[in-house]
Amino acid sequence: MNYPLKCAFKINEAVHMFWSGELTYLGLYGLCEQSSLSLTGLAEFWRLSALRLRCNASRMINYHNTRGAQLQDETCIQPLVEIPTNITLENVWQLFDIALIIELQIDRHLKSVCEIAKIHNDPETEDYIAACFLHRQTRTIKYIKNHLTSLRSMEDPHLYDRLVMRPLVSQMCEHIAVKKTALVEEAGILNVHGISASELLRKILPIGRKTVSEYQGAQPDGVSE
Repeated sequence: MNYPLKCAFKINEAVHMFWSGELTYLGLYGLCEQSSLSLTGLAEFWRLSALRLRCNASRMINYHNTRGAQLQDETCIQPLVEIPTNITLENVWQLFDIALIIELQIDRHLKSVCEIAKIHNDPETEDYIAACFLHRQTRTIKYIKNHLTSLRSMEDPHLYDRLVMRPLVSQMCEHIAVKKTALVEEAGILNVHGISASELLRKILPIGRKTVSEYQGAQPDGVSE
């Protein structure tokens, strides 16, 4: 099926938007790592959010290539949202405001890709974006809103970081590690090297963190999958 030029252009824009969002999340990661905040769970959450957008960009590029197009990457990548410099523990919730802006911008663009694809009779692109991105994007926006509301209502950001963000990040790392392990095991690599999936999982996961189950009662609704 023909790949309309306007669809290819919108896909190209989406890739750059993912990259810009990744850069913004890495900026938020750096802020939370500073000694003035020292929110290690939240910092890791932003790092994983950056990784998510990088993976989304890679998936989009792969689709772009399968349709016979090449990525145009001549533009200089800038943060999608300006990264603030005046964040303190009292207003750290504003970082979730920034995250919400990022995800809403991406959501609007993905929906515009679907609209353009529909106008130009490209059901393959429309179905791909809807199936692989839009549902997850809606869920991500919901999670960000939940965090924003919960953090604003909590007086101690370090408590929120310890009771919510750290176990959430641990759960996210477990999910990533399990998926990686399954892929490696499926390829038959583990048996060759004499290592089990569970052993590899322990090597990948962070050491010294409490299990997610110890904190599940402290997580706000909608935070965990």
